[in-house]
Amino acid sequence: MELRNIAYCKIRIASVIGSGGVHILATGNGCVQGADYDLTSCSRSSYQATVREDYSENGDAWSHFPHEHSRSRAYRWGEDGIGGISDSHQRLCFSLAVWNEQDPILKERLFGVTGHQGNHGEDVKELYYYLDSTPTHSYMKFLYKYPQRRYPYEELVNENVHRDRNVEEYEILDTDIFDDDRYWDIFVEVSFFFVWWQLVITKCQYAKDEDDPDNVYIRITSYNRGPDPATLHVIPQLWFRNTWSWPAQKPPMPSLSAASTNNDISYIKVKHPDMGKSFLCCLPSPPPVGADGKCIGDEDAVIQPDLLFTENDTNFTRLYGGINQSAYVKDAFHDHIIPSHRPDCSDSKAPRGSDTPAASASTRSAAPQELPYVSSEKRGTKSAAQYIFRDVPGRGGCAVVRLKLTPLSPNKDQSIEDEGAFDDVIEERREEANEFYSSLLIGPISDDLKQVMRQALGGMLWTKQFYYFVQKEWIEGDPAQPPPPPGRRHIRNEVSQI
Repeated sequence: MELRNIAYCKIRIASVIGSGGVHILATGNGCVQGADYDLTSCSRSSYQATVREDYSENGDAWSHFPHEHSRSRAYRWGEDGIGGISDSHQRLCFSLAVWNEQDPILKERLFGVTGHQGNHGEDVKELYYYLDSTPTHSYMKFLYKYPQRRYPYEELVNENVHRDRNVEEYEILDTDIFDDDRYWDIFVEVSFFFVWWQLVITKCQYAKDEDDPDNVYIRITSYNRGPDPATLHVIPQLWFRNTWSWPAQKPPMPSLSAASTNNDISYIKVKHPDMGKSFLCCLPSPPPVGADGKCIGDEDAVIQPDLLFTENDTNFTRLYGGINQSAYVKDAFHDHIIPSHRPDCSDSKAPRGSDTPAASASTRSAAPQELPYVSSEKRGTKSAAQYIFRDVPGRGGCAVVRLKLTPLSPNKDQSIEDEGAFDDVIEERREEANEFYSSLLIGPISDDLKQVMRQALGGMLWTKQFYYFVQKEWIEGDPAQPPPPPGRRHIRNEVSQI
């Protein structure tokens, strides 16, 4: 099997334990957090044995917060996502989710085996690459290879758990998931020129946009590498980290809500007590094109996104058979988009939160319920824009999603009306990144070595991540939550300060 572009160098600077892989500033009170004037990443898997999320009595983080819980359970200390970014205090988060109409769940975070499952310990079983980034994050590029077949969650776990440490690990390329090149190359490009995310750009001339210094341009480009036409759901998500479920007195709530411009361009209004207002403009996408650049079907047709809203709250009903604190919960987009993910009262044998529903993703019908899975009022603390690209041609067919996060009123923003002008901004930032990295080279060097250096530096910048931890609160528990088990104090907490 020859996998296209597999030679991309995967740089792993941070630990794969979670979104706390690299901390930026450690203060004297034991709190580790992102420093001011730094962009942070939420592009790793926070569920995967992050000790901060472990509230078990025996300290078994792997079993206490498994992958099956991650889509349904609100995180206490940090968020995660694919190609994700956040502000320096991780209040507002953005990341990519996709669905191939085969998987039982949305692909919204990386999957890996835990310490109990892997014959060499924890390991991410995905193909993802940090391709580029400038020091100011004026231009960033990320690649995720998404299979068109059903993702082999069970096969990867079962095969690894039965191997001893003297045997090589069972990797995703050992499966047949990428055979015949049946996968998507999904590139995420981001250009930043903003102040309210606390990213300093005024000191770097190559990163400054004179006209719009506070804008974030996002372009998601998906290529069908397989031989046949295929359908892809591209579902970028914007949400707030849950900061309201833990204190005794609920703080002022942030909100996300739907709106549209006078020209029917959909956008999400962002309101936060400490961040002010901003808007995520979700531009309509052109129809997919073939490898020759020709449109498939009507050239004038556009793909309009469906804006979805829910709350970033735990689904206690799914996980524990309890009562939810809000009508809409964290995993609502899975239920809304994938019929087989919805609760089936007639199937008592299906485990809550399982990645292996009793029926396939395309066959099981929805169980009746009085309320929709997503907010009918189009508001919440977690949002998504669902783009559906059907029958994207094989062997290089392409679909593009464009988004813009901005403090400017969408009705006054002319750039969202012109795809060419939008792409020009990203291309300008990429050219500036080329000039910057060229200035670092001294003496003759091959193109391959140039790319290795650039991607290595880009990988370090992408893995600069938010880390939040207050040990006293973690040990004693939160006022609005049940107290932790007594024995938990003696697992790994002999000291009162770290």
